[in-house]
Amino acid sequence: MAGTSDTEEVAERTLELLSALPAAEIAALAQPLWELRATSYNWRLWHAAYLINGGCSDDGFEYFRGWLIAQGAYQQVTGDSTLPDPVSGQYPELGEGWDFDDEAENQQRLPRLTALFAED
Repeated sequence: MAGTSDTEEVAERTLELLSALPAAEIAALAQPLWELRATSYNWRLWHAAYLINGGCSDDGFEYFRGWLIAQGAYQQVTGDSTLPDPVSGQYPELGEGWDFDDEAENQQRLPRLTALFAED
């Protein structure tokens, strides 16, 4: 398709594939995605997103997690392309956070990312 981006092609192909499924199967696809989104909702990953992106708001963290999931992160971590069984859930409590701009804290919590993305 001339003039389309990869993103548009992926979206069109996804719509085409989903449209061929029964409505119940389409709805069932939401649960594994939700599970991955809930599992990825934690301070450590938020901190990583903050360092990588040079900052990360709550909306930015949502977008980062969506992007990460789209990269096939589950398969890379587990070696298995089969997603977990659907379950319902809600985001866990994050607990007490920390200052992502504190260089000493960055070195302690995420030393490799800090070295890669630290501002000179």
